[in-house]
Amino acid sequence: MTGIAERVLQSSVRAQARSVDSVFKNLVEEVGELSRALNRPWRCDEPAIGEIADVINCVIDLAFLLELQDCINPREDDMPAIVETVQRRLEHYVDKKCGKWDRCENADPEAL
Repeated sequence: MTGIAERVLQSSVRAQARSVDSVFKNLVEEVGELSRALNRPWRCDEPAIGEIADVINCVIDLAFLLELQDCINPREDDMPAIVETVQRRLEHYVDKKCGKWDRCENADPEAL
């Protein structure tokens, strides 16, 4: 099975032209839909897990577009290296952030 980031990045490479701004606006919209799914599930077409998938897709696509922005005149044959860079950078920061969670640095004192 393909990892989530790898699967989303495959779609990012094939997706229609879009801007960082448009993907960010879509992300904000998807977070709103996730909020509705959590707070008023009876008013939603999709369960919260589906909205979480939409948020993940937007966030990873945003990372791809930001990496692409940093490239000077990227060509089609540059895409595998760009995708690999995004995956490596995401994995680095996810590991770093999970380390903080593991040490309970972001714990809610009321939930403990």
